[in-house]
Amino acid sequence: MQFSNANAFLTNFNNKIKPISKAIFFGDSNNQNLILQYEFEKDLWSRKEVPPNLVLQSYSLSIGLVDNNILITGGLNSCFTNVSGSVYMYNTESNQCSEKDQMM
Repeated sequence: MQFSNANAFLTNFNNKIKPISKAIFFGDSNNQNLILQYEFEKDLWSRKEVPPNLVLQSYSLSIGLVDNNILITGGLNSCFTNVSGSVYMYNTESNQCSEKDQMM
């Protein structure tokens, strides 16, 4: 699979330009314990282990931050009745996750 934005650029808070090198997808409705990573330059998909302390919920929100960190929060439980208040900081390089204060 080839993506047309392989040479896309991201401007971070320091106004430095950094090439976007990968896209990370967290779970799906059938398998929430799934992390897929696509590397643009290599045109390569890989599967990553979900850290044991990371609980992925359906429709959670993830926000890419600087230094290979992603903030993951929210999502619905399996019955789609409760919104999660959990907040995690996930590091894509070390594949480590730390739990942060709850949203609500």
